[in-house]
Amino acid sequence: VIAMASSITILTVKGKELIQRTYRGASSSRNVREIFKQRVLDTHDEAALKPIFQDGTCSYCFIRHGDLYFIATVTMNANVAMIMAFLYKLLAVFKEYFKSVEEESVKDNFVLIYELLDEMMDNGYPQATEPKILKEFINQSEANVVVRPKAIPTAVTGQTPWRSEGIVHKKNEVFLDVIEFANCLISAQGTILHAEILGTIKVLSYFNSIFEDESQIKFP
Repeated sequence: VIAMASSITILTVKGKELIQRTYRGASSSRNVREIFKQRVLDTHDEAALKPIFQDGTCSYCFIRHGDLYFIATVTMNANVAMIMAFLYKLLAVFKEYFKSVEEESVKDNFVLIYELLDEMMDNGYPQATEPKILKEFINQSEANVVVRPKAIPTAVTGQTPWRSEGIVHKKNEVFLDVIEFANCLISAQGTILHAEILGTIKVLSYFNSIFEDESQIKFP
């Protein structure tokens, strides 16, 4: 199922609406604000709150950052996990543009935010979400005027929206770091109560182009 949002809203903890971008003829901002206030803001037991709830035929997905709520409404059968991921990505993009994401910074950058929402979501479908690529064609001048280039980078409409154009390295090479952590819980008698090994693989790529590579790593 494809992710498809009906609206994106930013509210303060007091229920004040700062931003709303509507897609697909969603509910009015007043309805979203009032329903969210009743179901979330007026709830005293925060431990009982769930990041996704339904009101009638409309589903609400939200995350909280400081004194702000980022809310997405969905009126159709959609991938809510992807919608939640989009909200976190939206917050990450805002941090890249104006560092501190709070009520005042949202007010000061509302023109930029609407520009970003138009590019990051097309008719309710998540689109370009990489800050590095977005900064290539959406920037803000010192006079708080959003500056756009005449041509949109091909990375936005290509198959690799995370990779800028014209990347050239002296040679094609890739570095792999395998990091392992061993955790062990031992009783006073020396008996092992619990043991586990956790690991991550970090990849640093210096490829001049995109291609498929099949590699196999063997551990002793």
